[in-house]
Amino acid sequence: MEIKYSLLSILFIVIGCSNERIRILNQAEDVIPGNWHIESVRLPRYGQGVTYQGNTFMSDTILFDIGTFEIEPFSADSLKPGIASKVKCNLIIDNEDFPFSINTLVASGEDIFTFIGFNGPEGTFPITTLAEKFIWSSYIFMDNYFIKIIDEDHIELQRANQRSEHVITLKRQ
Repeated sequence: MEIKYSLLSILFIVIGCSNERIRILNQAEDVIPGNWHIESVRLPRYGQGVTYQGNTFMSDTILFDIGTFEIEPFSADSLKPGIASKVKCNLIIDNEDFPFSINTLVASGEDIFTFIGFNGPEGTFPITTLAEKFIWSSYIFMDNYFIKIIDEDHIELQRANQRSEHVITLKRQ
């Protein structure tokens, strides 16, 4: 009898967790797409520094109002692990457009785990502009991130391996 109740309890927990994951991914589908103002970027210490507008920062730095990040509408079902699908994104810094993509979405607790990567042509290209120097010295939007939906107009991205050190705060435009 106790085993029966234990199995039933486990079943309710699994169903509850599954429903919560579906709710979180549905919220992501509704909130994440759109045009986002990059309010701030907290960058950790990088050995070679981060270059922004011609200045190199060697220690923890918070930069404000660096540009926008546009995310196309998507279905969370199309971004499950193992499915070869991407959501096109566009990073705009100093009037320069850079193609990025969101490649996976997984509910992880209250947050959403994702991989964001550069979606431009493959190969080696010269870095000639200040915006390019910033992107390639900071690796902004190029890694695994946790997305925290604060409300419909604010989200926060935390790099998975540096959650408190590499944080991007976005506000809906």
